[in-house]
Amino acid sequence: MTIVQLKQHTREAMRTRLGGIPATMRKEYSTAIVNRILSLASFEMATIVMGFVPLATEPDLSVLYDRALEMGKTVALPRCIETSTMEFYRMPTDWRDHIIMNKFHVGEPDSNCTSIVTPSKDERILVLVPALAYTPHRRRLGRGGGFYDQYLSRLKSSGTYVGVCFSVQIESKLPTEEHDLSVNLVVTETALY
Repeated sequence: MTIVQLKQHTREAMRTRLGGIPATMRKEYSTAIVNRILSLASFEMATIVMGFVPLATEPDLSVLYDRALEMGKTVALPRCIETSTMEFYRMPTDWRDHIIMNKFHVGEPDSNCTSIVTPSKDERILVLVPALAYTPHRRRLGRGGGFYDQYLSRLKSSGTYVGVCFSVQIESKLPTEEHDLSVNLVVTETALY
């Protein structure tokens, strides 16, 4: 089996696994994940929190974004610009009212959000990175579009990249390639890696 086939097989298995988590448990797990992130020194020190709008099967970080905004931090969420390209946009305090579904059926900032967040090299940022799976060694298997790999590879800041997933998404080994970027830390509802 080729690496591409292994990745596709793993993605399908993960989608099935994630689909089996009841909504009530996803909500409970999301709360635990948010609490873990809120306790990180890298969250406390960050001036910018770059997050994501979750799919139905991903951890919901809404409370984290609310808390960050209350603390005076900039919250930025991604918008897909073209194939495998995205930019992060500054969100207002009523950010939920500014989320629309894109052509990939992923929530993103609407056209009223026009301020692209481009962190400087010395800026303290926290980038929350979704994935279909992570390893305990912080290797990542994304959904296959390459959006995060491309964005993180061109990000000039020395921020902290935090993988966010449920514990059922942790695999001891994943099919990865050189361009598949790792994160600094992975947070689940039960552990930090």
